[in-house]
Amino acid sequence: MLPPWMNNNNTTSCLTSSSSSKSTTPSPSVSLTLSPSEPVVLDPVHSDHPLNTRFFPVQQVGTLVQCCKEVEEAKQNWVQHKKEATWRLSRLEQQLEAEKSRKRREKMEEIEAKIRCLREEETAALGRMESEYREQLNALQRDAEGKEVKLMESWSNKQMKLSKLVEQINGGLIQHQHMISGTNHHHGLS
Repeated sequence: MLPPWMNNNNTTSCLTSSSSSKSTTPSPSVSLTLSPSEPVVLDPVHSDHPLNTRFFPVQQVGTLVQCCKEVEEAKQNWVQHKKEATWRLSRLEQQLEAEKSRKRREKMEEIEAKIRCLREEETAALGRMESEYREQLNALQRDAEGKEVKLMESWSNKQMKLSKLVEQINGGLIQHQHMISGTNHHHGLS
């Protein structure tokens, strides 16, 4: 008697779907032992025996072993591919994160440099404005001082003229009084 996993229906399904990783019955490991009697080799094409006999052909055992090896290799390939793909994706994600951080840092440095440049321009512009206003204020003060000096000179000149005029008038009056008093004195003598 053959175990249920070796019956003809399961073997055929294994042969037709060797790439499938799921099976209704778990496939046990295959081990071949030498038996003292000669195994019966059946040629399924030229045999009068149907395929569902109780003897399992050696050719099909080899095919079954090959099928199991291919399934195991396919599984190992898939697991290896999955590991590599996961590693590659993780590595790519790390690279993208590093690239994103680098670009963010570069952009922040660029913006900070622009801000520094704008602040320097602002400071320079304010300095120029302050200097221009100071220059204008100094010019206005010099102009006002110049006008004040001229007005003081003009006032001083007019005051001197007035003083001279007053002196002349006073001098003339005194002379006139002397003349009048001299005339009166002269008239009194006569």
